[in-house]
Amino acid sequence: MEGENNNVAENAVKAEYAVNDGAQQVAGEAQPYVAYDFSGAQGQGQTANAANVKKKKGNILTWIVIAVLAIGGAVYFLFFNYVPKFSVDGMEFSMKSKVKDILAAGFIICDSNGKEVSMDSIMTRKSLDAISYYVCKKGAATGYGDKTGLVIRICNLDSTGRSKKECSLYSVTYYPTHAKAGIKVFINGQDFSQVTRETAKQLAKDAKMQFSESDLDKFAKGESNSVLKSSNAYRWSIEESQGTMLLSFQKNNVKVDYGK
Repeated sequence: MEGENNNVAENAVKAEYAVNDGAQQVAGEAQPYVAYDFSGAQGQGQTANAANVKKKKGNILTWIVIAVLAIGGAVYFLFFNYVPKFSVDGMEFSMKSKVKDILAAGFIICDSNGKEVSMDSIMTRKSLDAISYYVCKKGAATGYGDKTGLVIRICNLDSTGRSKKECSLYSVTYYPTHAKAGIKVFINGQDFSQVTRETAKQLAKDAKMQFSESDLDKFAKGESNSVLKSSNAYRWSIEESQGTMLLSFQKNNVKVDYGK
């Protein structure tokens, strides 16, 4: 009986050692798995960092694109989108207008004496009219108008002859002293009828004329007789001539035969 008990105890010890060995083997087998799992977490961290770097680069690129578009918009405004506009007592036209548009707005076209002239005659192809015309409001006397101070020249930019009504504006010059008293003229929303060298600076800014600060300063101080600016589409200026302030606007890069 005692021998049997010893055998049982010995077997129990062997079983315990077997269990412990098995546990150690299991633990030993589990270690590579734990190590592999940690390695996977590192990979995920690296992937997240790469994503963050990519996101930051994307944000920088977005801001660069926005800046380029903003600069491009400013360039577009200056070189393509600036259009001189003229308003007289609620009647309006712009440098994009044709003669027929000015007539449709309620104006009449006159000679230097204020007498209405016909715009039905034909201009030859690609030509500039040598005559200057006065944009007037209808006057009290039939066939005569009240001068607004706006003087135009017209051109035919088409490849065939056109009536003067169908022709485009080549230039508009504003002579404040030529306007009849009481007529209000606005250029790009600003009243230049009483402009001086000193007041030209702020008025030009408000009218979006884009003159440089230094040029305006020189003009205001009397260091130059005019201030000039040009875009892809137009040229414009403020000039003092014999004590009179003139504002001039002209189409740029126009290919015509002059003096027709």
